[in-house]
Amino acid sequence: MVQPDIVIICDEDKVNEYGRYEGTPTLIVEVLSPTTKGKTWPKLQLYKLFIKTAQLNRRCLTA
Repeated sequence: MVQPDIVIICDEDKVNEYGRYEGTPTLIVEVLSPTTKGKTWPKLQLYKLFIKTAQLNRRCLTA
């Protein structure tokens, strides 16, 4: 599991009864610095994979 530095969500209807968001964030922000580069790069790759999967799922649902 990864946790971004900042997450912006615009669709509050996807927050479940436990206060957890179950959707694709509108914006993910990672603060980059020389000391966090080793941790941030793998996280960015996971975010890209998640976004591609979410987009594919969205296309399948609307087809």
